[in-house]
Amino acid sequence: MPWLVAWSLLIVYASLFPFDGWRLSAGASAWQMLALPWPPWRVRFDEVANLLGYLPFGALACYAVLRDGRSERSA
Repeated sequence: MPWLVAWSLLIVYASLFPFDGWRLSAGASAWQMLALPWPPWRVRFDEVANLLGYLPFGALACYAVLRDGRSERSA
């Protein structure tokens, strides 16, 4: 469970401080930012970074559920 918490905090940190290329509009509220359209391009680095970031998270979450004694179905 401590590894799951640590990995979750790492994902939150990486989400709050992305690598580069993110520009926020001055004075934009959170709701306005959520309504922005998706960018017209896809960056391979982002796809690989998300895969490498969330795949271990899912594995750790599954392991934590199984270790608590719950069924494989709930994991």
